[in-house]
Amino acid sequence: MTIPVPPEELVQRVAHIDDPDLEGVYLAEGRVTRERLESLLGASWSWQGKRVLDFGCGAGRTLRHLLDTGAELHGCDTHGPSIDWLAGHLSPPLHVLRNGERPPLPYPDRHFDLVYALSVFTHLADTWDEWLAELRRVLATDGLFVATFLNERSWDLFEATGPWDEAGTGMLVTKRDNPWDLGGPFVYLSEAWLREHWGRHFEILHLERFPPRPLPAQTSGAAVMRPRAPFPPPELMQRVGGIDDEDVQAGYEAAGRRCRERLERLLPEDWSWEGKRVLDFGCGAGRTLRQFLPEAGRGEFHGCEIDGPSVAWLAEHLSPPLRVFQNDEAPPLPCQDGTFDLVYAFSVFTHLTEHWAGWLLELRRVLKPGGLLFATFLNEQLWPKYGAGDWDEDRIGMHVTRTWNPWSAGGPIVFHSGWWLREHWGRAFEILELEPLDPAREQGQGAALLRRRDPRPTEAELKAPSDDPRELPAIELNVAHLHSEAADLWQRYSEVKALYDEAGEHYRPLEPELQRLQAETERFQAETERLQRALREVSTSHSWRLTAPLRAAGGLLRRKNG
Repeated sequence: MTIPVPPEELVQRVAHIDDPDLEGVYLAEGRVTRERLESLLGASWSWQGKRVLDFGCGAGRTLRHLLDTGAELHGCDTHGPSIDWLAGHLSPPLHVLRNGERPPLPYPDRHFDLVYALSVFTHLADTWDEWLAELRRVLATDGLFVATFLNERSWDLFEATGPWDEAGTGMLVTKRDNPWDLGGPFVYLSEAWLREHWGRHFEILHLERFPPRPLPAQTSGAAVMRPRAPFPPPELMQRVGGIDDEDVQAGYEAAGRRCRERLERLLPEDWSWEGKRVLDFGCGAGRTLRQFLPEAGRGEFHGCEIDGPSVAWLAEHLSPPLRVFQNDEAPPLPCQDGTFDLVYAFSVFTHLTEHWAGWLLELRRVLKPGGLLFATFLNEQLWPKYGAGDWDEDRIGMHVTRTWNPWSAGGPIVFHSGWWLREHWGRAFEILELEPLDPAREQGQGAALLRRRDPRPTEAELKAPSDDPRELPAIELNVAHLHSEAADLWQRYSEVKALYDEAGEHYRPLEPELQRLQAETERFQAETERLQRALREVSTSHSWRLTAPLRAAGGLLRRKNG
């Protein structure tokens, strides 16, 4: 099928061709523009099935060359005659409309996989920031934005007012009074300015100051960008770990990057995210999950979380491409057996006391055979902050503190020693890596990489004390620690109760605090009773009595070697 060429006045509006072969040059320039666009998008890009917007499409100089790509092609422009011509000659298959000089566009949020703007921001002197924000709105979270900009090569071509000064130039507007039928204002950008200002809306993946080889009608620089994911409100960011940085968003983003780096450092060398189905267990508002938005088109990234507001925020702002759901305090998850290739849990088992075994087995259930579980744990690095006394690996197993702490303030704090993890978690998983210290931080968590192991143990089997001689001293230390914390808590409760009794009806504001302390005391009592039961079980078990001589010999040997 022969595709018609627009009339000369529409061709010249965007091309300014000084050549008798007007049609030939116009078509060649469009083909070259597609060539450069595909070069910028990279070899992995596929048009098939994508929804694409040409922002500032004119009469279709570039769009006409994409009709064979299998993409759903949209175009918009402020120029009515250009849109009318496209609508009359190339729609369908194109979807075109006329937009205003200022936002908004009549498209839903996150509608397009690709937006490109060629020779548009090169002329927007006043509304550039509004339009960047609007294009970010209509672009999918994992979508791409390509835009050209004028810099020194264009300066040498169009200006005659002296040499280009990259260091002294930010955003420089010339020909501000130029009518739009002659191109409008010319807007030049230095690389530093572009990275600073465009970078507020988009992550700049690639910046090309000049075409890789001389191309007709291609003098501009070009940037390939991805939308910066929106940030949750401060209360959701702070919920998953107090951020001391003055810039909370920067601190939140940096923490998420560190989590991804830690995870990838422990994963096997041949690991690839391609085609993988992944679950972030305890995802919060997406601190780590958001770091995988670039890979969300090549795999499936799921997140679950107990906190409703966090899940609601993720569902509204980052889903799709992420898939999120709310889970309960106790298993199960609404997932089929063998769903995931990888489950990771940052700062989750560091707070689970009652349901840790049930959740460990539930994550094993939803993993594929041979699937991997990554989980962090607290140990020596953070013991001075939350523990009592010096860290002693032989006297700490699963050590629970602050059982009174409400979930709004982080919940209980749970420490694990390496030997205890190998003994108990190792009953359900093969332990591939056990990194006791975070090499990137002075006060960080340990991390374990585990592989699903068969057969499946029961919860009781996971929790059952082993014959390791360290089991009993570890429980004794935890009971003593809880008794100490309980005494402090009881003292606080008694002081508030005394004030309340003395003030009577005149001191009602103390009642919520009194009720809170009473609830914390009850939680403390329940955890202490659990540990005392475990203590009795270990100390009275048949195997424990039979192996007493071996344990004594083992203790002597460790002390001798130490």
